[in-house]
This record gives sequence, structure tokens and C-alpha cells, in this order.
Amino acid sequence: MDNHDGGTMISGEQNVRNASLLALRSALKLETHGLKRRGRSARQMANDITGKNDRTAVKAYASLNAHIVSILGPEFDRPL
Repeated sequence: MDNHDGGTMISGEQNVRNASLLALRSALKLETHGLKRRGRSARQMANDITGKNDRTAVKAYASLNAHIVSILGPEFDRPL
């Protein structure tokens, strides 16, 4: 990750994937609070990544959070 003129640039394929997972978790948290988005929901995308078929955003958040912790470690645990 590099800082340039007050912004951050993520470099490296694995770092980009990790940042994408963290952004998806944030979007899913917003869905649990009722915020909607156009196109596919964050719940559907999280289900694709985790391989589960969670029917609520809260359950999908827990599954995605566990997936992130398994990849990045316990310091990235963010329970609802």
C-alpha cells in the first residue's frame, strides 16, 4: 500500500483481493442497517465468496467475517 498526495494506492494482486473483501464486508454491514444498492446485493456477492446460501444479510455478514478472519487473521475480526 502506498500513500500519494493524501490518497492510498493498493498494489499487488493479493492486496487488492484483501481490500475487496474488506470493502464487501463494509457494504454488507450497511445492508444489515437497511441501505440498498443497485444491481447485485452485497449479501449475494458474500454468498458467492463463502460458498454458502445465507438468506439474511446478518448471517451472510457473520459468514463473510469468519472467512476474512480465516484468511487475514483474528486482528481483522469485526463482529456486528
